[in-house]
Amino acid sequence: MIVLDIPASASRRLRRYVRDRPLALCLDLDGVRRLIGRWDSHETESGLLARTMALEMARVHLLGGHIQRGPTVCEVVLMDSKANAVARFQARGEAVVLAVHHREAVQMVAGSKGLARMYDRLLAVLAERPRATVVHTRFGETETAYQGVLAAITAPGRPRARRTSTSAPSGRRPG
Repeated sequence: MIVLDIPASASRRLRRYVRDRPLALCLDLDGVRRLIGRWDSHETESGLLARTMALEMARVHLLGGHIQRGPTVCEVVLMDSKANAVARFQARGEAVVLAVHHREAVQMVAGSKGLARMYDRLLAVLAERPRATVVHTRFGETETAYQGVLAAITAPGRPRARRTSTSAPSGRRPG
């Protein structure tokens, strides 16, 4: 699972998907970006580098046979209304646990106005991604969002992945 989202969209809490699946991989581009020295003073370059690194990490993971039965590519976008997304973003700054992460996000998106512009860009991208599934989220409804993501990635008719390893986990046949 590669997490691409706007700040405060609930994706951090959806990492449960990975926690519940042995050897699954969650690539949070913000987390990868933070591993790059002085990323915050080289935002564009560090963002592009983080994306390239995440894609390579995903490639290595898949070639290593660490793939869950399910879609090879599934585009899922977590979305709330623009007004709610901005309100959630602002409220997140009051949470002590998220203070550092929030300061970084504020810097990257240039505050609430920047987040609103980012939201509009995401809508434009969605218009070009007809296979993307939008999971509508609401503040405090993490379980509902999680179930929406599960439904989106396990929906019938999605392309199925093939296992690249020669042996299957016990109790499962290679796909």
